[in-house]
Amino acid sequence: MSKDKGYKCSLCPETLERAKKELNEHEETRLMEVNILRKRIKNVPGLTPRTDTIFLLSFLRGHRFDQEKTFKLIKQYYQIRVDKPEIFADLKPTRVRHAIETKGLQVLRHRDALGRRVIVFRTREYAHE
Repeated sequence: MSKDKGYKCSLCPETLERAKKELNEHEETRLMEVNILRKRIKNVPGLTPRTDTIFLLSFLRGHRFDQEKTFKLIKQYYQIRVDKPEIFADLKPTRVRHAIETKGLQVLRHRDALGRRVIVFRTREYAHE
């Protein structure tokens, strides 16, 4: 059974056009790209990754549908979860409040030119316990 069953792209026509230009995302090949990535990560020994379409699309979009960069990033994502489980355990807003209060994590008041929220993470300001 395909993990894509039931997936329906919810991007409006304007966003689809931007995704095509800026992210190399094409309606005709979107699910094919997801399936290629899904097969690759399922073949990594010892990895039990999420393989749902939405999750994989977020990684693909982050690297403009570059399979190699996306594959590398997913492996790094799971490796950091293994190496630093304390960062991901019981993750909720109250656990990162100190980063916000010390200005280590900040959401800018104004959006960027494309209307997106901008989050700044200042690692110098962040004192990890």
